[in-house]
Amino acid sequence: MDASVDGTTAPADRELPLAGLRVLECGDTIAAGYAGRLLRQLGADVVKVEVGAGDPLRTRGPALAAGPDGRPDPEASTSFAYLHAAKRSVRLEPGTDPDRAHLGQLATGADVVIRSTRTGGPWLADDDLAGVEAAHPGLVTVDISPFGATGPLAGLAGTDLVALAAGGMLSLQSTDRRDLDAAPLRPYGDLSSFHAGAHATVAALGALHARLGDGRGQRIDVSVQEVVAGILLNAVPSWTYAGIVPSSHGARVINPWAVFRLQDGFVLMHCTEDAHWHQLVEILGRPDWATVELFDTNAGRVTAGDGLEGLVAEALAAFEVEDFLAQGIAGGVPCARINTAEDLLADAHLGDRGFFEPLRTGSAGAGDDGFVAPGLPFRLHRTALASGGRAPRLGEHTATVLAEWSPRPATATATATATATATATATAAAAGAGPLAGIKVVDLSWVWAGPFCAQQFAHLGADVVKVESPNRLDLTRRIGPFVDGVPGLDRSGFFNQNNQGKRSACLDLKDTTERARLVQLLSEADVVIDNWSAGALAKAGFSYDELRQLNPAIVAVSITGFGETGPMHRRISYGAGIEALCGTSSLTGAPGGPPADSTLNLPDANGGIHGAVAALAALYRVRRSAGSAGSTGADAGDRVEVSLLEAAMAVLPWGVLEVAAHGRQPERCGNRDPEMVPHGVFRGADGAWVALATRDDADFGRLARLLGRAELAVDPGYATLEARQRHEAGLEAMVSTWVASDDAGRIAATLQRAGVPAHRVDDVAELVGSDHLDARGFFTRADHPECGPRPLASAAWRTSRSPMRVTTPAPVLGQHTAEVLADLDRRAVDAAMRPGPLQAV
Repeated sequence: MDASVDGTTAPADRELPLAGLRVLECGDTIAAGYAGRLLRQLGADVVKVEVGAGDPLRTRGPALAAGPDGRPDPEASTSFAYLHAAKRSVRLEPGTDPDRAHLGQLATGADVVIRSTRTGGPWLADDDLAGVEAAHPGLVTVDISPFGATGPLAGLAGTDLVALAAGGMLSLQSTDRRDLDAAPLRPYGDLSSFHAGAHATVAALGALHARLGDGRGQRIDVSVQEVVAGILLNAVPSWTYAGIVPSSHGARVINPWAVFRLQDGFVLMHCTEDAHWHQLVEILGRPDWATVELFDTNAGRVTAGDGLEGLVAEALAAFEVEDFLAQGIAGGVPCARINTAEDLLADAHLGDRGFFEPLRTGSAGAGDDGFVAPGLPFRLHRTALASGGRAPRLGEHTATVLAEWSPRPATATATATATATATATATAAAAGAGPLAGIKVVDLSWVWAGPFCAQQFAHLGADVVKVESPNRLDLTRRIGPFVDGVPGLDRSGFFNQNNQGKRSACLDLKDTTERARLVQLLSEADVVIDNWSAGALAKAGFSYDELRQLNPAIVAVSITGFGETGPMHRRISYGAGIEALCGTSSLTGAPGGPPADSTLNLPDANGGIHGAVAALAALYRVRRSAGSAGSTGADAGDRVEVSLLEAAMAVLPWGVLEVAAHGRQPERCGNRDPEMVPHGVFRGADGAWVALATRDDADFGRLARLLGRAELAVDPGYATLEARQRHEAGLEAMVSTWVASDDAGRIAATLQRAGVPAHRVDDVAELVGSDHLDARGFFTRADHPECGPRPLASAAWRTSRSPMRVTTPAPVLGQHTAEVLADLDRRAVDAAMRPGPLQAV
């Protein structure tokens, strides 16, 4: 990348954070592919194993060229190229003895193995993996599956739709929130898979940090269902704290908040604070109905409900999009255009930042000219990350990789990664601490994106100090949901969800003495995280250059809506607005209906997890560099920059890829899927819903037998995906009739037993009461001083060795201030008493 906002330029010879690491991507899911993509961008050598005709994405398209038979060329798939560019492809048949041995050889030569297949059966079997681990104890293995490797639902088939149903998200969005009979609605794309890939990468990096201490690897078990359950904003504490089951038909906590139709398009607008409402009233020309006292507060506006929203919609219908946005943005009203993929590709801000990256497919035909796709979800200011590249042709590197990847010696990892922190890390691990024990993180963030990023460090055992200001309390402390419905700064489930495992130090930065304490805290920090507006931290006197003067090895993470450069960089953002801008809303919704919005602010969690990925990788380089010959690691730090908009686009590439290949983005399709038919949500006899996905012809055969229409599986009119697409409405009618014959839970169980991916659409209360999640210990129940042991979502992974999940509750305001300051004083005294060079002589 070019010069950063701090005036530094990424050195051309600066080693990428994961340079030298080998990753074996042993699977064919989007989650595995995205985890491999992230690790490749951070510098790892990623080898993708393919079996048979290759990864299914090769035939998904959209393809830039046709093959000899006139069908899309599998080497010209933009989807495959997006996830796998610059990786190397090895084609094996794991069921044969020679290739089984080859797979074992590659695993023995890898640092990380990712296992995740669409059928659920690992290509590298557990018995073979155990043999690899005996020869290579430093191996880190990450398994990604729909429901995890343990628990009553382990091994069941799943897809994105099924994971959203099982994880509670489908219950929170519908095709029409005013219609109680409207079906749950899936956000367009493969949201759960991309998020699972990012979460798996955090867990893998945690295991690599643990390995720095003693050279030992471990196994990681990632559940896609748990990934979904962990990103539901405040839905879980709404139930466990306030006894409210949130639904897609419930009242929104902010009003107005909706997609509004203007004269020439759609905008998303929400009045998060009272000041936003009053400014909106001015823009609307102060109509009489808008000045009634009830509307002065958000509580009153929420009480007014849909009636107020209808009045706002009627007033906004007189505006053109550009006119309203110009006034709204200038006045600070949270509003955004509903962008299409075409809008994004022409966007001046993204163009100024050079966000889109050039990719090439593996085709030797027209597709070899390349195309543009969403780029990096994060940036390092002192390191040029790996971007762009060509997708590998099927099996292109088989011989080369088999020749190159010799087994890692059993002691090589421990020897190569011995660092100055090795003894401390090994001691901490022996004591049951996490892989980041001894690492200090200063969390200056608030609301969701920043706290969610910092919480990943708490999961991994770092000492995370949340610095809170009495002049600007975290918004989530003030908006609830509150335990038993009683407000209080320490009683908010939203705050407590995202700040588990942290310590709270309350410092008034307007006070000279307390500001000096923050400086002292930052000088000792390994990582600092903020999600203030662009430039705000620098304006407060803590620019990256100033942080480096305090500590050259610091990793500074900054999460903003639009990044720190470009025409929009100073614009205030909220997660809902980013959903509108990134293309999600324009693609999500019922066929022929308006764009749909979400109340989950998913770009915040997405930006937070990607910030953690980049920061953990940057910290890994610092710690590994500290143990290198002749190096202290003192100048190995970096600045991580995350744009919520860019990170959101990185996990929703399909619209941009369709424009690249076909010149236009897909139409809104509700719960249908271009690669699976039938695919949707159907109502059972009890009024509950079932999510069902037919992945391939074999799944359709199983479903046809359950429908009592086994002959359809061999009928040319239904036996293939293309044929089923021509009869999609008729098939949906058949499935609807069958599902309506019994309760949703029993129908889902019948489908699962037959091997068809399905799950009841669970609400949050059912999610918290899940026997499966209880068996896996997903929900934490740490005893909070004010709230008691209320269940909250935890990490979406389980580990075989290092503890990687929080065990303590979120702090009450300022709970650890005296303790944190005492620690600073003690370390200052220790440093003063330590003999200097002359005294040592």
